[in-house]
Amino acid sequence: MDETPEAIWRDWYEPFFDFVHANTDFIRAVAYINADWNEQPMWKPGGSNGYRGDSRVQANAYLKERWLNEIDTAFWLHGSDQLFASLLFEGRQVGASSVFEFL
Repeated sequence: MDETPEAIWRDWYEPFFDFVHANTDFIRAVAYINADWNEQPMWKPGGSNGYRGDSRVQANAYLKERWLNEIDTAFWLHGSDQLFASLLFEGRQVGASSVFEFL
C-alpha cells in the first residue's frame, strides 16, 4: 500500500501525537522504533511475522520535517546528561544500576 506522506502523517502520526498529548496523566514515556523493517529478514514483506514497512522518519523529507517540528517543542524531553535532573531525580547516578534501582 503506497500512501502519500501527508496521508501517513494524518492517519498515523497525528492521532498518535494527539493521543499522547491528551493523556499526559498516564503516559510518561514514548519509544518510537525508527527502523526499515523491510531490510530485516524476519519482517520482510510476505514473511510470516507480518509486514512492518519502513518506519524511519528520515526516509521522507515531509515526515522528517513534521516529526522534528513536533518533538522540538518544550513538551518532549530528550536523552541527555541532565535528563534525571529534568525528571526531578537529582543526586541519582546515571547508569544501569541507578536505572534498575529507580525502577
